[in-house]
Amino acid sequence: SEVQKVDLQQLVDWRSGWIEIENETLAYLLHRLNRSALVPVSASAEVADLRVAGRFELANTQQTLSALTEAYGLTLQQNSSGIRLSRSE
Repeated sequence: SEVQKVDLQQLVDWRSGWIEIENETLAYLLHRLNRSALVPVSASAEVADLRVAGRFELANTQQTLSALTEAYGLTLQQNSSGIRLSRSE
C-alpha cells in the first residue's frame, strides 16, 4: 500500500480530545465535532466551505460553536433536528 504522511500533532490532539486545524473547511470541523456532539451540528451551503483555523475541544460543542460565531460572524439556529450555522445577516 501507499505510504502516507501523518500529522502527528493532529493525531495527538485527537487522542486527547482536541483538534487543531489550519485552513480546513467548516464542514470538516463540524464533521469531526459531530462525533462527540450531543446534538447534530451542520452548516448552511453558503458557509460550509468557509476556511477556519484554531484549536477546538471536541467534547465541548457549545464552546466551539461560540468561538466560531464570534470569530467568523456566524449565526446559530437551533431546531428539532439540531444546530445549524449560517452567515449573520
